[in-house]
Amino acid sequence: MSLSLKILLIAYAVPPSAEVGGNRIVGFCKYLPEFGIQPVILTVQDRFHKQLDHTLMVPAATQVIRTVQHATPLDWYANWKSRPTLTASPKDDNGPKARGTHLALLPVWRRHLLSALSIPDEYWGWYFPAMLAGGRLLKNEKFDAILSTSPPHTDHLIGLSLKKQFHIPWILDLRDPWINKESLLTSQPKWRLDLEVRMEASCVKSADLVVCNTDWQHGVMCDRYKTLPQEKFVTLTNGFDDVETPPNMDSKKHKPLRCLHLGGIYKGRRIDTFCAGLSILVKEQLLDPDAVKVLFIGHTDESQIAACRQVAGELIDSGMIAFHQRMNREASRQFLWDADLLLVFQGVYRAQIPLKFYEYLLTGKPIFAVAEEGALSDVISETGIGIWAREEDPREIGEKFLLALALPALQVEAVRQRWEKRFHFRSLSRQLAKWIRELVDGQRTYQKGSTT
Repeated sequence: MSLSLKILLIAYAVPPSAEVGGNRIVGFCKYLPEFGIQPVILTVQDRFHKQLDHTLMVPAATQVIRTVQHATPLDWYANWKSRPTLTASPKDDNGPKARGTHLALLPVWRRHLLSALSIPDEYWGWYFPAMLAGGRLLKNEKFDAILSTSPPHTDHLIGLSLKKQFHIPWILDLRDPWINKESLLTSQPKWRLDLEVRMEASCVKSADLVVCNTDWQHGVMCDRYKTLPQEKFVTLTNGFDDVETPPNMDSKKHKPLRCLHLGGIYKGRRIDTFCAGLSILVKEQLLDPDAVKVLFIGHTDESQIAACRQVAGELIDSGMIAFHQRMNREASRQFLWDADLLLVFQGVYRAQIPLKFYEYLLTGKPIFAVAEEGALSDVISETGIGIWAREEDPREIGEKFLLALALPALQVEAVRQRWEKRFHFRSLSRQLAKWIRELVDGQRTYQKGSTT
C-alpha cells in the first residue's frame, strides 16, 4: 500500500460557512483519506463568515486550523460610509459650483477607491494571519504538498507565498475562473483587470498543477498560457455526494407545477429575460398563470428584482413568481426534492457549471437553464437532463420553458449509477489523490537525482 501523504488545504470558504464552494472542500476531505491523502485545513474563524450553516460540516477526522482576519481599509471605508450623512458647513467657501463638480466626480472616484481596497478581493485581511499560521505548520510538521482553492483568490496568494518559502508541490484549484473579462469590465476599472491578469499569471506560473472545474475553463487556460506545459492544466469537475432520497417520494407532477431556483442571483447573472418570457406566455394564453409557480430561494439582488418587476410585475404580484431569502441546506433540500422543474441561470460565466447543477442532477428532476453556449449547455446536452435557452431572447426562453415543463423526471438510481463514476466526490477525490501522489513522487525523484 502507498505511503500516506499530508497536504495543507488553504480555503476560506470552509463550513460552517454557508458558501456553496464548501461542498467541494468537504467532499475532498471526506474521501481523500481513502486514497492515502490526509488534508489539514487552514481557514478563517467562523465569526468572520457572513453567513453560517451548520447542516454541512467538515468530517470530524479532518484537522482544521482557524485563524483571525485583520480589518482592512475596505472595512474602515464601509464603517465610515455607514455614518449619518454630514451636512455642509455654512462657512464652506468652496462654492456651489465646486461642490457640484466634486459630487459629479464622486462615483468614478468611489469606483477606483473600492477597486484599490479590494485587491485581490475583500478577504485579503486574512492573508497575513494565514501566512503566519501556514508557515508555523510547514516548519513544525512534515507536509507533502499544498492545495489552495478559490474563490476567494486571496487563498492562492497565500499558497504562492508558502510555495516560494517551502518549495513543496503546490496545486491551484480554481472552483471558478479567476479572470472573467465580461464580468470584470462591467464592474471594475481597466487597470484592475490588468492587475488581475498579472496576479493570476504569477500564481499559474509558480503552481505545479492548475485544476480547472470544466473542460471549457481548461481550454481557456491552455489558450491563455500557451508557453507553459499543457500537462500543467487538468480538469476536475464539481460533483455530488451520497444523499438520502426522501421517503415516499412521488414522481407525479404537482398542481400547480413547482419550478425552483436554489442559490443567489447576483451581478453577472440575470433573470429578467426569463421573467419576460413567462409574461409573454401568459399574455398570449400559452400558459395558465395558476398552473405554474416559480420560486427563487436565496439572496436576489434588489436590482434583479426591480428588473423583473419592469417586465413581469403582474406575475410577481399574483404570486406566480416569488422570491424567498436563503434557507439552510436541509430546508432547501426539501424544496429541491419537491420541485417539478429546476432552474439554472449561467449569466456571463460561460466556462463555469454552477455547483447546484450537480445537486440538481442527483434528483433526476428535469433542468431548465438560461445560458449561452458553454460548459453548462454542454453538460445538459451530455446528460440529457434538461433543456437550455439563450439569455437574450425572452420568446425563445418561453418556448423552451414550455418544453421543459413537459419533461419527465429520471429514476434517481439510474442517474446515480450512470454518473457516479464521473461526478461522485469519491471518484473525483481518487483522481485528485493520483495527481498529488504523482507531484510528490516527481519532486522526490528530482531531489534524489540532484543530490547524486
